[in-house]
Amino acid sequence: MNPSPVVTNIRGRAQVDQKTVHPEYNDSNADLSLVSNDNVVIHVHSFYLKAHSNTFRELLTDIMIVNADQLQMNRSPIPLDASSIAVQLFLDFMDLNKTRHIVDIDHIAQTLQLCQQFECSFLFNHILGYMADPAEAGLWIAPWKVFCIAARFDHLGLAKAAIGQMDYEQGSPPQGRWDIEGMTAAFAEDCNMRYLLGFLRVTTAHCKPAQKAKQSGKRSYDYDWDAAAKDFRVERTPVKRAKIKCVARSQRGAASATNEAPVS
Repeated sequence: MNPSPVVTNIRGRAQVDQKTVHPEYNDSNADLSLVSNDNVVIHVHSFYLKAHSNTFRELLTDIMIVNADQLQMNRSPIPLDASSIAVQLFLDFMDLNKTRHIVDIDHIAQTLQLCQQFECSFLFNHILGYMADPAEAGLWIAPWKVFCIAARFDHLGLAKAAIGQMDYEQGSPPQGRWDIEGMTAAFAEDCNMRYLLGFLRVTTAHCKPAQKAKQSGKRSYDYDWDAAAKDFRVERTPVKRAKIKCVARSQRGAASATNEAPVS
C-alpha cells in the first residue's frame, strides 16, 4: 500500500511528496504534523510542543487559523531538519511515561540540536542527565561518541560519565592507546578541542602498559578510567579578561609612545 500524498509548504512554496506516516505517531486526531528530513510525517498533539518550547508556542500561535465553527491548526506539516528517529526521541522525552528507543547515539545529537533550536531548555538538560546515567541510557557501547556529544554541548557531568565507561568502548585508536601518543585524527576530529585536551591530559596521566602485554611483547595499555573521570576538567578560556588585558596593554603602549614623543 503506497503512502498517501502529503502537501508541504516549505519557504512559501507548496509541493506534493510521497511520505510515510510514522508508525507510532500516527494519531489522526492530532492537531499538528511534523515532517522529518527523511520524509516521515509525525502527527502530534501540539500541547506537548507548546509546553516545552517557547519557540513552538509562538510559532503555533501564529499559524492557527479560525474556521467557521472551530479553531484548528493549519495541517501542512512543519519541516524539521532531523531524522525521524531523532524527532521521535524529541517527542518521546516530552512524555515521562514514554519508553525511549535509543538505537544510535548519532540520533541523540540531532535530538539535542532540536532542543537548542526550539529553546527546550528543560528537555535539553533532562536528556543530558538521562544520558549520564549508564543504568538508564544503554548507550555505553560507544562512550567515546557520548564524550564527543558532551564536548559539543559543553556538559562536564556527561563527559565524566563517558570517561568512566570507556572500558566498554567497541572501537579504539591503533594499538589501543587513548593518550597523546595514540590518539588519531579520525577519533579526534569530532571532539571539541578544550574537551579533547582535557581528555588527553587525564589519559596520559592514568595510562600504563598492560601486564599481559609486557609478558607477550605486544603493545597494549591499561587505563584507570575511574581516576581519569574524577580528574577530568575543562580549561575555561577567560575571553573577556584577556580582551581587557589586551586593551589595557595597548592603551599603556599608546600613552607611553605619547610621553616619549619628541617635543617640537
